[in-house]
Amino acid sequence: MQYQVPESEILQVKKAGEVLGGMEPLLSSAKSDGDGLVIESYRIRELGPTPRFSYSDRHVISIQREGLVVAHENNSTRELYPGSMAICPANVPQSRFTFSGASGL
Repeated sequence: MQYQVPESEILQVKKAGEVLGGMEPLLSSAKSDGDGLVIESYRIRELGPTPRFSYSDRHVISIQREGLVVAHENNSTRELYPGSMAICPANVPQSRFTFSGASGL
């Protein structure tokens, strides 16, 4: 799936599923009684590239467990493999990503 968002635009999102084509997490603690850390798990077979995006209301830490993720930034690419971790501060634009058989938290 490919999104039609101009390269100069940054999509503002509140949760990962908004960037992942509406995908829902396999597991999520978002509806638990606690008011702290939210943990979600996703499995993404083939998707991308995503638009550039920014989490509008929270910091996100992503840990890749399987598959390949390619980050697209400034006419270059970077491949991310299992064991990779990303820290995405709130309101900071992120790269565009392509996912292939990826899963993570």
